[in-house]
This record gives sequence, C-alpha cells and structure tokens, in this order.
Amino acid sequence: MTHDLVAAAEEPDDRPYAPGRPRFEALLVAAGLVVQVGMTLVASRHQPQRRDIDGYGVALLALAIAALPLRRRCPVGVLAFAFVATQTYFTADYPRGPIFYALVFALAQVVLTGHRRAAIASIVLGFVGFTWLGSVLGTQDPPPIGGVIGLAAWLIALLSVMELVRSRRERAREEALSRAESLQRRASDERLRIAQELHDAVAHNISLINIHAGVALHLFDEQPQQARDALATIK
Repeated sequence: MTHDLVAAAEEPDDRPYAPGRPRFEALLVAAGLVVQVGMTLVASRHQPQRRDIDGYGVALLALAIAALPLRRRCPVGVLAFAFVATQTYFTADYPRGPIFYALVFALAQVVLTGHRRAAIASIVLGFVGFTWLGSVLGTQDPPPIGGVIGLAAWLIALLSVMELVRSRRERAREEALSRAESLQRRASDERLRIAQELHDAVAHNISLINIHAGVALHLFDEQPQQARDALATIK
C-alpha cells in the first residue's frame, strides 16, 4: 500500500507541457536547437579568432540536444553523452556561444534524481577539461586565472541551485505522500466506523426479530392478534 502511494507521488504531471511529456520534450529540443545551435552560429560570425564552425561542430551541438528526451530514462548516460559532445566541441576551439544548454539540462536531471556522485564527478571533470584540456592539446591558449576562478564560482553556484531545487522537490514529494497517507487513514477510519454502525444496527434488529418471534410463538394459540402484531413488526 505504501509502495502504491510512493508510485502515485512520483507519477509525472498530466499536463501536456509537463516534464517528461512528448510536447514538453519536443519544445525542449526545438528550443535547444535554436539556442545552442542557432545562436552559436550567429555568435560565430563575430569570432574570427576561433576555428570556423563546420558540419562536425554543428553535429556535436545538435547531437547533445537530441539526447535530452532520454534523460529521464537514463540520466547519467545522457549527461555523459552531452558532456563528451560539449567538451569535444569546446576543446576543438569552435566558436563560443550558448553551447552548454544540453549539458545544463542533463546535469539538472542527474541532480534532481539524486545521482550526486555523477553530478559532482561531471562538475570536477568539466572544471578540469574546459579549463586546461585545450591548452594541453595545443588547440587553445592557457586560461587566465580570472577565467578559472569565474568558472569555478559558476559551477559551484549552478550545483548549489540544482541541489536546492532537488531538496525542495523532495520535501514537496514527502509532503504529498504524507497527505495521501493521511487521507487513506481517514478513509479507512470512516469505513471502520460505518462498518461498526452497520454491525450494531444489524445486531439490534436481529435481537428485536428474535424477541418478537418469541412473543409470536408464545401467543400464537392464546392471543392470535398479538401474535399477528409481533409478526407484522418482524416483517
């Protein structure tokens, strides 16, 4: 019974645009393509110092977005895929832009589903990879210290906000479960009360039937009218 309540509390929202619904996922992918791919292409026109974005770079951005609808079924896998695609794009020194759209959504799903180790591991790997991997491979210049500090602060803030949202959702789920259990207890108590009242009423009526039947049998020959009255009462 408790398992059924937990399952009910964890069911996705029935609204068409609730997370996990096909319309929401289609909207998420469409917005991602506009933001992560389209806006990055626009931003690339003003970054002549970067590598020209080509089909491979666009494919990396688009594939990371395309994997997002699977994040509820396989949150850690989608995060790993989005991380590799984004890291590859970033390390290749393609133009900068809103290229972390898919990665942020994938990370949020991992945090909200309680996969803390995977979330922290991706934060650490991202800090190291996005900061120094390009300079190690010779595709980028070493990052300035200000940029390193700024990235660390941004990642910590991002993880903190996601953890806050996760904890609030968890409390809301527990409160919903508690309310459901309370309603079920009240319904059970009401059923027991009704059953007890019905039992008492039936027992009382059966007792009366027994008494009147005894009276009718006792008076059947000597006082037939009173016997008939007792039988009428029984009827």
